[in-house]
Amino acid sequence: MNRLCELIWDVPPEPSVFTRWSQGFTFSEHGRKLTLVQEGGGPCSVLAPVQAFLIKHLLFDRSLELTAVTEEDISAALVSSFSSILHRATSGPNLTLVSCPTSAPDEAASYPDHLSKFQTSTVPVNSDLTEFVKQCGGRYGLLSFPVLCVDTTA
Repeated sequence: MNRLCELIWDVPPEPSVFTRWSQGFTFSEHGRKLTLVQEGGGPCSVLAPVQAFLIKHLLFDRSLELTAVTEEDISAALVSSFSSILHRATSGPNLTLVSCPTSAPDEAASYPDHLSKFQTSTVPVNSDLTEFVKQCGGRYGLLSFPVLCVDTTA
């Protein structure tokens, strides 16, 4: 896990970087139900591609009117978006999923302490990612996604 993180950030990253990346994939509650929320200035490099795939799946794969999209449509499109991105990142038969800690973080803990709580598991590339995507709404969802994309390509 440490080696993967070294590919993405300086290890250990500055505390402000770690804080910006410590957020989940959440949607706006202010009338823009399709908009992923960027908290504290980070990390658009992860949000933008996921947002683009989300819109693509709703408009072109499911042929929905964006004004009539339901929460279930959005959830299904988010799962499809993650799957599409990860399938593009691998040529092998498996994906490596990075499980985020679900408990509230100790703000005083060091980066290695946070990182030690992440766990990886390998699943077949055609696996249903619904439960994994639900977990990515938690505090470390954005932090784990680029790590799993890099690990999947390795």
